Amino acid sequence: MVKSMLNAAKRTRCLVLAQGVLSDHIHVLIRCAPDATVSAFVREAKSESSRLVGKGLRWQRGYYADSISKTHLLSVRQYIAVQFKHHPDKIPRG
Repeated sequence: MVKSMLNAAKRTRCLVLAQGVLSDHIHVLIRCAPDATVSAFVREAKSESSRLVGKGLRWQRGYYADSISKTHLLSVRQYIAVQFKHHPDKIPRG
């Protein structure tokens, strides 16, 4: 899944700054080029991860996205970094 996000980011002119992959949801912090769109990144990320993972992966429709200021960058990265502590029952296997 991590590789999927990086490949999608490269194709859509975004940069993955942090990601937390859990068994039932993902947190991803990205920075997009001025003319890039979050929707293009999400479409590519879902498509890429589905191809790599195979039949067992089903994405929910839609996504949630928000923007943050530079002053919140560190706190959002830290929030994503501790997702396994917040959800120890949702650590992916393998």
